[in-house]
Amino acid sequence: MLQVNATSLFDNIFQYLKERNINYSHNMHLIVYTQAKKWNLCEKPKILILNNSNKNWGLMELLIDCHVLHRYLKVELQLIGKYITVTKTIPKNTLLSINHLRFKMGRLDLLPKNTCVKMSDILNKVTLKEIKPNEPITFNLIKSVWLINYNTIVPIIINGEGFQIESTGKALNNAQSGQKVRILIYNKILIGESDVDGKVIINVK
Repeated sequence: MLQVNATSLFDNIFQYLKERNINYSHNMHLIVYTQAKKWNLCEKPKILILNNSNKNWGLMELLIDCHVLHRYLKVELQLIGKYITVTKTIPKNTLLSINHLRFKMGRLDLLPKNTCVKMSDILNKVTLKEIKPNEPITFNLIKSVWLINYNTIVPIIINGEGFQIESTGKALNNAQSGQKVRILIYNKILIGESDVDGKVIINVK
């Protein structure tokens, strides 16, 4: 929740939303649909985004909190930014690489709410259906490729002071390269990290 000065509530709402969208702060336009006479309720109201606190643009409802008094503002944040699409038609079950992808500029508030805007969210993911050029890539069009799969037996290397043990254990979660893995071994649960070869490295003191 953001505390603001009521004499500049519009400016403070705009600043608050800019801070939530720092990468797009130069391409934003704010529309407030609530009548201005309902704005100034107290000297230092607080602002809270309702319903979906993770929503950064598009139509939103704000709570203006003045302790005893509460009012709601309906606002719309329009902004232009980069999103990701493909360079050509990509078939289902394709492992996405940098050569498949490109950035495109557009109105982010008009795109599906789960549109991907970071390359790191898409690289090395597999397509769940065919994706065509200019189609925004959303999280429901891709899935992760797990290097370590839950409930499978995987090779592990246990490193300690002056020793190294190679064995196997049962993975208790999915993981990609470099992610943490919980391993069941010798009736104990240890935590390691997956490497690029699909092994789990466990360092003990």
